[in-house]
Amino acid sequence: MVVLRYCIFALLIAIGSVSVEAQDKKQFSGVYLGVEGGFLDVGTDNGLAYGVFLGYRYQTNGNLVLGTEFSVLGQNGSGDNQPDGDGAILSWLGTVGFATGEENKTLYTIGAGAINGFDIDNSGGFFNSNDGFVILAGYERALGSGFVVRLRGQYIDFGEGLNGYTATVGLLFNF
Repeated sequence: MVVLRYCIFALLIAIGSVSVEAQDKKQFSGVYLGVEGGFLDVGTDNGLAYGVFLGYRYQTNGNLVLGTEFSVLGQNGSGDNQPDGDGAILSWLGTVGFATGEENKTLYTIGAGAINGFDIDNSGGFFNSNDGFVILAGYERALGSGFVVRLRGQYIDFGEGLNGYTATVGLLFNF
């Protein structure tokens, strides 16, 4: 009976040490802030896109990552709806992902959220205070010291035939 107690005690210590080690490998938890750039193609508007984002994520012991993010994505391009490219898209997103790989440094994400386009210079187009939704898929890789690089594709829909895509690459820092 004493041997069984020691075996159970040793097993609990081993499980506890594995749990502590797994908690140390959480690369995608906490507040993060970053910048991104890429390409936007919505309706007849297309061009370079650039932006900033702020978010929070929680990584479970099972490496499921739940998050929320606020972003501002501007456009520098042209098109029938936005001749001089002075517009931006505000996004409020919810994401879910799974961390995997060596030391859980790789994250695959999907998400969705609400968007609002606004026109900076009142020239019209889809940026003229339109509401819509966004669906996204992404890949992230932790570089160390809190830095993460990400690739993201988004489907944007403002309704009434105004839809399209963005493709961005970003760099973020976890606090």
